[in-house]
Amino acid sequence: FDTVGYDNDLFFVAISQINQGGPGVVSDPGKRKMISELNLKAGERAIALSDFNAALKLFEHGISYLLDDAWTTQYHLAIDLFDKAAEAACIINNGRAVTFYTNELIKHARCSDDKLNCLYSSTRVLLQANLLHEAKESMLNLIQQCGERLPQPMVNKELDDKMGVMNDTLRIMSDESILNMEETKNGKIVFLQKVYAELANLLLYLEPSRVGAVSLRMVDLTLRLGLTRASPLAFIFYGATLVSMGNEHVSEGCRLGRIALRLLEKSYCSTYKASAICVVYFTVLWASDPLQSIAEAHMLGHRAGMQSGDFLYS
Repeated sequence: FDTVGYDNDLFFVAISQINQGGPGVVSDPGKRKMISELNLKAGERAIALSDFNAALKLFEHGISYLLDDAWTTQYHLAIDLFDKAAEAACIINNGRAVTFYTNELIKHARCSDDKLNCLYSSTRVLLQANLLHEAKESMLNLIQQCGERLPQPMVNKELDDKMGVMNDTLRIMSDESILNMEETKNGKIVFLQKVYAELANLLLYLEPSRVGAVSLRMVDLTLRLGLTRASPLAFIFYGATLVSMGNEHVSEGCRLGRIALRLLEKSYCSTYKASAICVVYFTVLWASDPLQSIAEAHMLGHRAGMQSGDFLYS
């Protein structure tokens, strides 16, 4: 059953009618698999339309149609459905559902990489519960699971040397060369950048001295492996580090902040538009832009946050 080109309203009505019957009336394994896949696609469409409650219900319907031995015979479909259910539950702050779907996925996952997205959702639940130190430790554990080193505080010779090399590299790169970089297709890098972005945002308030190391790593990964949706925040946090160093670093930090705002124009970066706009004016562009000029940008960030489910920054 090909859903490409189908009207969203018609598609949602069709899948709703199918779900009314429930899995008990469908005995054919092939049809049950097809209905699970349709619910997965419908849930993803609902997320694109910012209807996160509907998305969670659709993913739950998809899970209900999985076979009893789905973790053996439909493994990748099960991973996708449980991952997406945990993510949607996280956005609507349903911590109980996040815990349930995460625990089920962890119990059956074949490798550590398959657990990472659900563990990230669990970490975000800690943030929503204002358990900031616990969330920080969870994020540090996640990046270590990805083979990364723990970020070091500033006033560290090794870090200073690496920042010097990065600053020299960025100075000779034009704005357009950064903006025209390709988007990476490496799923692990996409995940890692997502965690680093959340970690940098948290460290900004808990341990500002470690933001430099996190943002340096984010920019390094971006320049070597390509853009991700979190790349605007990479340049914002690194720009904030430069601005905090003062003197000749301020202008370069502001340049990176403006590059980040232009990166937000790429469709795949819209997820972080609300947080990026808020953070860039708070940490970077205050050094160059008059306060009265930012009201329109914050209104844009508010609308973007409401659409993407980023209710903290909306």
